[in-house]
Amino acid sequence: MTKIKDDPPKKTKAKYTSDYIKLLAIPIEESQVIKGYRINFPQKLKNIIEEENHFKNKFRIFPLKSLSETIQILFTDLLFVNSNAPSQQNEPWLFSQHPIDIDLLKHMIESWYYVHFKKILPPNVLDDIKIVEEERIVKIITNEQGTADLSDSFAYQYLPKIISATLNKKLFIPCLQKHLYFIEVSNSSSQGVNWISWPPENITTRKQTEYFSYNVKFKIQTIPFDSLPYLYIHVGVLRWMTNKAFIRNEGATVYLQGTYPWISGKNELAPMIKTSVKKRNGHLFWEHKTNDIINEMGYGGVIPEIEKVFENPSQYFLENKENKFTVLIPYGSHLWGTHNLGAGAGFKERVEISKEIVKQFPPDCSFPICRKIKSSSRIVKHKNLKLPSSMIIEIWYSDLKWLEKAKNSLLKSLNIEANNEVNVYKYGESTIILKEKAISEQLDVGWIERKKDGEALLIDRITKMLNSDVTPSFCLFELKDKEDFYHSVDPKDFIRHIFAKHNKLTQFIRPMDPKEELEKLEHRFEHAVTDLLRQAGIVSLRGQAFLERHSNTTFVGLYNIQRNKKTSKEKLNYPIMVKADANEIKMALPYRGWIPYHEGLPMLAKESSNFISFNYERDMMKFLHGSLHQINAEHIILFAKAQNIRKQVKWFQNRNISTTENPLSMFNNLSIVRLRDEEEGEAPEWTVFGKIENELSEITEIPQSFPTGLFKFNEHVFFSIGSKPQGVGQKIDPNKTKIEKPTINFPRSTAVEMTIPVCGEGKFPEEIAQLAYQLRKETSLQYDKDTLMPLPLHLAVKAKEYAKIVF
Repeated sequence: MTKIKDDPPKKTKAKYTSDYIKLLAIPIEESQVIKGYRINFPQKLKNIIEEENHFKNKFRIFPLKSLSETIQILFTDLLFVNSNAPSQQNEPWLFSQHPIDIDLLKHMIESWYYVHFKKILPPNVLDDIKIVEEERIVKIITNEQGTADLSDSFAYQYLPKIISATLNKKLFIPCLQKHLYFIEVSNSSSQGVNWISWPPENITTRKQTEYFSYNVKFKIQTIPFDSLPYLYIHVGVLRWMTNKAFIRNEGATVYLQGTYPWISGKNELAPMIKTSVKKRNGHLFWEHKTNDIINEMGYGGVIPEIEKVFENPSQYFLENKENKFTVLIPYGSHLWGTHNLGAGAGFKERVEISKEIVKQFPPDCSFPICRKIKSSSRIVKHKNLKLPSSMIIEIWYSDLKWLEKAKNSLLKSLNIEANNEVNVYKYGESTIILKEKAISEQLDVGWIERKKDGEALLIDRITKMLNSDVTPSFCLFELKDKEDFYHSVDPKDFIRHIFAKHNKLTQFIRPMDPKEELEKLEHRFEHAVTDLLRQAGIVSLRGQAFLERHSNTTFVGLYNIQRNKKTSKEKLNYPIMVKADANEIKMALPYRGWIPYHEGLPMLAKESSNFISFNYERDMMKFLHGSLHQINAEHIILFAKAQNIRKQVKWFQNRNISTTENPLSMFNNLSIVRLRDEEEGEAPEWTVFGKIENELSEITEIPQSFPTGLFKFNEHVFFSIGSKPQGVGQKIDPNKTKIEKPTINFPRSTAVEMTIPVCGEGKFPEEIAQLAYQLRKETSLQYDKDTLMPLPLHLAVKAKEYAKIVF
């Protein structure tokens, strides 16, 4: 008798029913009294430093940063170090939960002074250092708009540390079926607290053992028009380097751990310390000369030579030898190469770690819930891209196969099938002229040449190649990746800048690699072509349809261009605006008014030096008022990112943002949308809150569900979640943990906070929020998915690549 096998059960996808998300944020409801010890900045030391001839009576911040970081390494239980203390007589310099060893502090300052100024500190300078008991009262206050704040501004730094000290750092994580043990990290400069799981998880992949730790970040945040502050929880991973590490640019972050009798505090195990390494002239050194200072104190050899650490990270990773720091190098984009482990914590671990933490708070303390706002899912696309009436596109090449690939990708992106010999094409009512340009100069200027003024040689070669041609053009340029110029000058900035001065916009594409997968090659060229078209002020088919559907509204992005001398020859700090409407994309520059977007980009390169004199207090309102007055529209929506603009326009700060007063109140047709993303930990992590059909009858957290949409927090604040992370449902199984799928990236969509305090006449916050959300959805030409910022602000951010002074 033949046995008939039963058909295997069909796999069915779980169905989730939810109109809610939970923010992984814990409300802080009680005021606190913090008992501790303060030390003021010694006045005599300030006077000595100001008297140093090479400081010209101006107290420079760099030595003070060095002093602060070194102190934080030695005194790890400090609640905060106030770097501005020399100019704040009534505020402490140091504040600690436990008494500080004054003799050790004086010894450290003397060593710091000798290392930085090459002389012995005069006697009696530190006699006025005293430790004083102090109570700091942290009250939760609210302004007239109902927005919470903390009465002590330093509490944003030390309150997470106070809370962290009360929490059990041994957490049982159900999806991992084990406990994780966490060590607190002492941050030398940033606010908030980090936990790192230790010992690290070890994974064998590709015949090599790799290590990672879960990384939990805590930060106090307030949300406009809400009466409570929140402790935000962000969970990620740190992938540790065990092979030789190379720094790409100028610096890297490392972690130190060690237990020594000279570290104050009551911790049995010293916390990890986050500090910095710098690269100069090809050599590595501890930032702020921390190693030299500790050596000068007589603790030589405690911190190893950093170049030896990067040469062989595994030697200093898990071996905690006597009187030696364990040195941990986390992998990141600042390092050359790739890591065998993927980025990001698993979706389940993120939620379960956060839930185990919130369990330690009072029973009535829970994550806030936001309801989804229903919106139309109808996607309308325009038939044709809206191109300029005439476009000259130059293709600069070294390899003929690359030229052919670039040309075909361009024509394919525009759905132009026929390739012709004269290289003139019609797209709707637009004429496209292609010009093939051979790269005739050697642009790989080696370090030997650089010593002989290689940058000047590179500038001369690029200029010669252009041959005084100033015809406005859009250029695809074959150029190696930055890492391929490791031993020579990277010419990208020079090419972009000089081409822009010749009215040419550039998009770089690296040479073809025979080993590259065809799909990746196609995507790389396609993405570069669409990014070049974006520079022409062209938006996606969906974006153009959206703008035409809302033809009575002009959408404006306000963005502050800011560069320091590491990324530009001169510091830059000035605003630009980008507006998008049914007709075209334009840019407003200081003193210049509105011009087409593709003309504004080269002007950023040509005239950034003329904007150095821009003064925000004197010129900002003139720029805003003048630019908005020139817009003829029934309704204007202004977008600005808080982290970018609030120092320049203080109304965008949480404590100042208002529904009743704003600096642009004369425009009754104006709505304002302020956005915050996860930069500096200012947007919360989140999880779906709902039901899994046929599995659970109760509502619960569903970390493996990925909705998109708009979620309402209060009458003026919304959270916008864009498209599902790429790969979920394909390569990424959201039910798996990081340990189960260690080589896979676990990306997550940011819940972008949108605050809408001001609405144009007859408009409402929810209506404006819907428009802002739609402007993220596939409106930018160069991305298949949603952008982080709404279209006009996204275009303003992208413009920054041209805003620098290269030479």
